[in-house]
Amino acid sequence: MKDYTYVLIPRIKVQNANAMSGYWAMSSEVVMAARQMMHAFSRKVDEVEGECGVSIIHHTFQYLGNTANGQYSPQQRRGSNFIDKSDYAGGSSKSLSMQPTSSMHLKVSLVFRYEDAVIDEDDLNDFLLRAKLAGGTIIGHSKIKTFESADEVINYVGNGFVIDERYDFDELVDKPEQMIEKMFDLTSPPSKLNERDEKDSWIVPAVLGYAEISDKKHREGSRFDHETAYAEALVGLVQYKSLRMLDDTPLPFWNYQYPENGVFTLSTKS
Repeated sequence: MKDYTYVLIPRIKVQNANAMSGYWAMSSEVVMAARQMMHAFSRKVDEVEGECGVSIIHHTFQYLGNTANGQYSPQQRRGSNFIDKSDYAGGSSKSLSMQPTSSMHLKVSLVFRYEDAVIDEDDLNDFLLRAKLAGGTIIGHSKIKTFESADEVINYVGNGFVIDERYDFDELVDKPEQMIEKMFDLTSPPSKLNERDEKDSWIVPAVLGYAEISDKKHREGSRFDHETAYAEALVGLVQYKSLRMLDDTPLPFWNYQYPENGVFTLSTKS
């Protein structure tokens, strides 16, 4: 059995985090953001080789928007607004365009899992002072703790909802063209006439990877002069599961996978 170290950041409070899962869906999950935040910290303390995934325990969230006539509308933001006619719209009678956005406040606990690594809790505290999660500002968290097993983490946190992968999604449809329709069906709020089984409750869309749609090449302005490529987000399904009802199910950890050349995904499969 591998010797893991589990670093828990309990109840991180985040303001104005991004709630858009790709350009056509929104949800309260932060899978990609949490895994990338762990990677950013690991790079800072030179522990990238020891990274073995992140587990996400959801506590609360609040979408920032308004509901009218049963229709929810996310709050939108825009910059300058015809100040002395010197903004980019000039003297045009047209209104300024807006970038579609969806934001939320949330509280989550993150568990960073490392192999053969010693993590200084003070280093992580310092990192979180300047870090963001899903573009949102981290305004506080409880005391960081280190454990030797995932069971100790579960007992310490006590309650919340673990974000797990629904990698059986392709088994729920007969034809590929039915996937989008089935995804909307599974992620829409259940009605009294269409209550879902517990195994299909609280399922939401999530960006779980990216696939290249162009060749990699050097482009002006790329970070560290790396080769870059245009990519399309890969949206899948995740499910919120009560921490108290995991029983003998192990705590799921999201980690990188590279199923084929030019494709990068996150999965809880080991």
